[in-house]
Amino acid sequence: MIHLGDWQDSNGGCDETDYTLISDKLKNSSIPVFVLPGNNEWENCIDNNASRAMWRDHFVGFENNWALNFEVKRQINRPENFSFIQKRMMVIGLNMVYGVTTDDSGRIEDNLEWVTQNIKSNRTDMDIVTIYGHSGTSILSENNLFFDNLSGLVNISNSNGPKLTVIYVKQSKYGLSQYKINNIDTLRMLNIEANQWPPVEVQYDKEQKDITFDDTIGNTLSYTY
Repeated sequence: MIHLGDWQDSNGGCDETDYTLISDKLKNSSIPVFVLPGNNEWENCIDNNASRAMWRDHFVGFENNWALNFEVKRQINRPENFSFIQKRMMVIGLNMVYGVTTDDSGRIEDNLEWVTQNIKSNRTDMDIVTIYGHSGTSILSENNLFFDNLSGLVNISNSNGPKLTVIYVKQSKYGLSQYKINNIDTLRMLNIEANQWPPVEVQYDKEQKDITFDDTIGNTLSYTY
């Protein structure tokens, strides 16, 4: 399970007890949990340096609370970013908090480097890439630079080898929906409604080359690549 962030509301105090409480709750999961930063526990705090340090203390390597049968990699200089491969599907988690972050220079560049490194070094071992992050594009978001560069990476990869499908998954106030990023057929943005429980299920069939997102309340989106 991948948590896309904002486990506290915008009025949260970002106290150490908040991070401990959600960490303890998530440890009760029967399946491994990966946690990504949201604005409300990373950026929208009185002391952002303290909140980021607490976030990393509690959630970097959180998946190690379970016995995993696959290797998880973490970016050295930005350890909240992770990656792993399951059944020829690459999964990448990124720090993609909304808007413009303060005192956090290099975040977008680090994200681009992490995605580029993982795609280039594992191109022959995967058929599809799913990227998870808290937010996507917006008028005032510095994340827009990331998606422009990701579009170029996908176009270059597709022109030099087998077709590469990349699906970026983020939370949204809307229900399950999707659209092309920069009008590229093999690059999609997928919205998952925030605060939904049960969580969206992802089913992947490497033989049929099909991936399905099911919000468990009757709505599904499928891709065949």
